[in-house]
Amino acid sequence: MSTTHELWEETLRLRDVLEASKGDIAMAGLDVVHLIEEQLKGSADERTRAPWAEALGKIQQITVRGGDLVDGAQKLLQDYRADNYLARTQAVLTYLGDVDPMKLADEDLIARAKQAWRTIETTQDAVELQIASVQIPLFSQTFYFADVLNAFLQKPSAFRRTLDVAGALVKALATDIAGTTVPFLGTLMTVFDLMEPRIDRMTKELRNAVAVYDRLYMFHDQLTEVFGYEGFVEESTRLADQSLEMVRSSFVRDAAWLSDVFKDAQAT
Repeated sequence: MSTTHELWEETLRLRDVLEASKGDIAMAGLDVVHLIEEQLKGSADERTRAPWAEALGKIQQITVRGGDLVDGAQKLLQDYRADNYLARTQAVLTYLGDVDPMKLADEDLIARAKQAWRTIETTQDAVELQIASVQIPLFSQTFYFADVLNAFLQKPSAFRRTLDVAGALVKALATDIAGTTVPFLGTLMTVFDLMEPRIDRMTKELRNAVAVYDRLYMFHDQLTEVFGYEGFVEESTRLADQSLEMVRSSFVRDAAWLSDVFKDAQAT
């Protein structure tokens, strides 16, 4: 199994886990909002109310931004499926069987045809690598947020194993693709080498805090971390969208050119 395929399978696995867990994540969010609203109702002191209101605002910001990012992730997948690189590659190959080799005897033409074919046959892997390298952190970020909510409620992590599996796979495969042009490999490694351990440690501390105001201020820190993480993923997704458009354009250009060359070189 190729490195690209394993990363792609991990992307789809995390997406499926997220789809299956949407209800539980939403319920954790509602429970936290309800808890905060109860605290707001129980206090008339603005200084006491302010940190609770701020936490509520942060949750709403994270939820809205996270929803937009997930929608963007789904669009990347939909666009990828609509491009249907495998079928379009096969369409180019349909002309090859009838090619007259003598009509492809020009060395410059052959060299250009080989380069075009390399673009075509590597496009699907290149696209999958780029999508995987931004979507794995995106889906993981949603699970981190859910675990922060559960920690504030002093409930156990619901996604620790999911995140551990994703992190272990990414770290194991990183050396295999280190020499490959993967613009967003740094995103993956930053998440699982730096951000993930920090968020996990902070979440454990939050879950174990007893005093309500200790939990609240630690919760603030965690929400700030998650919001910053979303910004990181947002920028990576924007760059991926631009990069994928260039890959898509190269594929379309070279596939059309090579099809024309093969058709012109068919035996009559």
